[in-house]
Amino acid sequence: MLISAFYDKTPILIINSIMIIAVMYILSKGIEVFARTAEIVLWIVIFMGCICIIAIISAGLVEYKNLFPLHMNDYIQALKSAYPNILIFPFGELMCFTTILPHFNKSRKIKKTGITAIIVSACLLSFTHAIEMSVLGEDLYSRTAFPMFTTITLVNMANFVQRMDALVVLTLIIGAFFKLTVYCYAAVAIANDLFKVNDTSRLVIPAGVIMLFSSFVSAQNYPEHMNDGKTFLETILPVFCAVIPILLFLIHRVRRKFGLYR
Repeated sequence: MLISAFYDKTPILIINSIMIIAVMYILSKGIEVFARTAEIVLWIVIFMGCICIIAIISAGLVEYKNLFPLHMNDYIQALKSAYPNILIFPFGELMCFTTILPHFNKSRKIKKTGITAIIVSACLLSFTHAIEMSVLGEDLYSRTAFPMFTTITLVNMANFVQRMDALVVLTLIIGAFFKLTVYCYAAVAIANDLFKVNDTSRLVIPAGVIMLFSSFVSAQNYPEHMNDGKTFLETILPVFCAVIPILLFLIHRVRRKFGLYR
């Protein structure tokens, strides 16, 4: 998005390097520092999101007729599109958090907090996409690569409040940073367990270099990234996000029932 919207002359390697360096830095400080950083940034993201929604509504861009009418076929089509687009991405990726759960001090609150977070995030995503569709309409919404960015560029209140796209860009960058950090930490935590490394921070730099190289060679632009991601979403991610977790759960239940734990 940064390349297509602002930095069209900047090599993608430079932009990815800056993000990876930030990820490696925060992980080198430990998971607790990362969690506390998320607590602070969360309120900033909520504040910017509220400003954007208020500006869109106040500018009179919302057309509720774009959300209606609703037919039974619409619900059926929505259920069909839920797999793998929604079930695996983004909710299937929550498997990465299993590497963070052992660090919780109050393990009894994990289930309640996790379910609450999933429900709240699902409601926020649904509301955001509803706003985007009501402003852009079904045709433009389905064709644009970044609906929220396109929506916010239409804001013009009395020729005074304009160019609020910087807030959307900043929000997306922050979200990408935290998502990438969780991914990287999951990779480091699993590698640490496999190779029996005592100091987790020693694996941060190798993991960051591998991620940077992978991001550079996998796709050079957004359409190529989406095309490769579709194949990855339909073939590889379901194995890691559904098949393996279900098998591990069944193995756990069997071992627990027959007392096979040492």
